[in-house]
Amino acid sequence: MVNEVFELRHIFGLKIKEIRQEKGITYQELKEKTGLSISYLSEIENGKKYPKGDNIMLLSTALEVSYDELVSLKVPTKLKPIVDLIQSDFFKAFPLQEFGLDPQ
Repeated sequence: MVNEVFELRHIFGLKIKEIRQEKGITYQELKEKTGLSISYLSEIENGKKYPKGDNIMLLSTALEVSYDELVSLKVPTKLKPIVDLIQSDFFKAFPLQEFGLDPQ
């Protein structure tokens, strides 16, 4: 369960960051379009937070992509190697806690 939550948050964050950068949108611009704080947006992109449905809707509107595209586990080809690593057995077997890393 922990690994699935880890995967979901990080994949979502990678997608948000990729779309934002591809469209040339800064954190400040995304903040203005969504009303979400820059620190919260950063936490989303870094996989520390997973937004609730209403905030996902704000992000999809601001980034001009569908809600379904954001929440889907399907990723652009460019992100596929990173997602494969995140979903690999390496992360399932790696003892994060022994290195002082919180899996959440």
